[in-house]
Amino acid sequence: MESQRTFIAINVKVETELATKWRELKKLLSNDIIKWVNEDSLHLTLFFLGDTPTDKIDTIKQNLERELQDFASFNITIKGFGTFGHPKSPKVIWAGIANAEKLNQLNRIVSGAIMPLGFEAQSERFSPHFTLGRVKQMRFPNGLASFINNNASNVLQEVKVDEVIFYQSILKPSGAIYKPLKIIKLPSL
Repeated sequence: MESQRTFIAINVKVETELATKWRELKKLLSNDIIKWVNEDSLHLTLFFLGDTPTDKIDTIKQNLERELQDFASFNITIKGFGTFGHPKSPKVIWAGIANAEKLNQLNRIVSGAIMPLGFEAQSERFSPHFTLGRVKQMRFPNGLASFINNNASNVLQEVKVDEVIFYQSILKPSGAIYKPLKIIKLPSL
């Protein structure tokens, strides 16, 4: 059976303080081996479906449209940085979300649209964040820890969430390419 690797996400166009601080972070960690996310493809994953049978793609689109038709657009605040993994050996560097209530609600609705089609619930509790980089090797994690502490309360960017995107992820040696399969516009506030 043919399949496509897919996920559902929201996008953000990187600007303002987030762009400045992200550049500072890259410079600070330039001697470490980190696979940085391309700024043009920064997104927050709501649900990772993985290998998706091609014959379910249209049903997923329809379910998402139906379930999201009354979910109003909303604003989020990107604030602070953090890591996943041990502080001395972090695996992921991320930017956080200050007001995640609506994102949590959106995640529940998206999950409710997808799981009846045979997809399993996400293995980990939903923790909204924007992945900035994946750490392959870090020599001096104390510099990163200081950066995170010094920027903990910094508001990095305000974002209007007005669409949800169903993506195909095409893996290439140079990195993943994200192809929108369906863009669902959220009604205005």
